[in-house]
Amino acid sequence: MSHCRSTVKCPREVTAMLHTCRESRFEVLSRYQPLFAPKANDDKLFRLHYFDPLIDGIFLEAIWPWVRTGNSKPTNIFKARKLNISCNAWYFKWAVASPQLLAKSGLLRFKNLEELHIVYRVLTEQEREKINNYRHGHYMGPGDMTTFLKEPNSPHDIAFPSLNVDVRVDEIMEHFQKMKAANPDWSIPKVKLVTWAKRSDSPVNSPEW
Repeated sequence: MSHCRSTVKCPREVTAMLHTCRESRFEVLSRYQPLFAPKANDDKLFRLHYFDPLIDGIFLEAIWPWVRTGNSKPTNIFKARKLNISCNAWYFKWAVASPQLLAKSGLLRFKNLEELHIVYRVLTEQEREKINNYRHGHYMGPGDMTTFLKEPNSPHDIAFPSLNVDVRVDEIMEHFQKMKAANPDWSIPKVKLVTWAKRSDSPVNSPEW
């Protein structure tokens, strides 16, 4: 959490066309925008990454990046139409009615948001078997399981739900209605609870929604 980075590399075609000629760069930038714009090439907080806000979904393990704009240039993350947030990050901000989530500095800044997914990490059968074969597996909490199951070639695997996480869509939608009433220019997104797991029949670094 010392810096914000994308765990998926920007497509080579995009980066290549950005540096081919002036015309190709213009065409790319008419569609792709920097998710976070660093102050310099060696910015230690934000890393440059281009995305298409019309089609690219964004997953956030933590919510802090969009409130740290004092340390970077303005960000285009608020143009995203599809936003995915880990259930842990969502719940602990929701439980305290954090302004980073529910006030002017939170979701209200996403004027084009169409879909909001709250993501739960679940065990595959292979992972369940691995834990059952471990002598202390039955005593593992979510944090221990996350650490135990992380593979060297998949260091950015998302955390399992904390024990007290309880996300209810009806409560979210009720609160969103109040936010909409107070902010008519904001559109309520579709909300889904989504499970995520590694595919058990493929390499460990191939996620599946």
